[in-house]
Amino acid sequence: MTAAALGRRMANESVSGGLLLHADGVTKRFGGLVAVHDIDFTIPTGSIVSLIGPNGAGKTTFFNIIAGIYDPTAGVVVFNGREMIARREYSIVPAFASACRSASVRSTRKNPFTRD
Repeated sequence: MTAAALGRRMANESVSGGLLLHADGVTKRFGGLVAVHDIDFTIPTGSIVSLIGPNGAGKTTFFNIIAGIYDPTAGVVVFNGREMIARREYSIVPAFASACRSASVRSTRKNPFTRD
């Protein structure tokens, strides 16, 4: 299914109280390493879900794809009727950055606990 078709389907189902999030065939490769392979994952509206698995199973990578930190190598993620795409690196600032008033975004991206 194309991203546009999946987005239309999700928008229709979101309005009717159906799906909040749908991942279809999500794969992420880092060079020769396949971190996540062909994941299908659906969260119905109003649900509480969890993602469990052993160390190195790809949970964090998959979460980063859902959060828009990484683009999937293959597949699509649709949240609330809109396709998730990775944001540019400079638009993602760790939550604790606001607690480090003297830190700049640049220094926070390098090492949030030291002043360089």
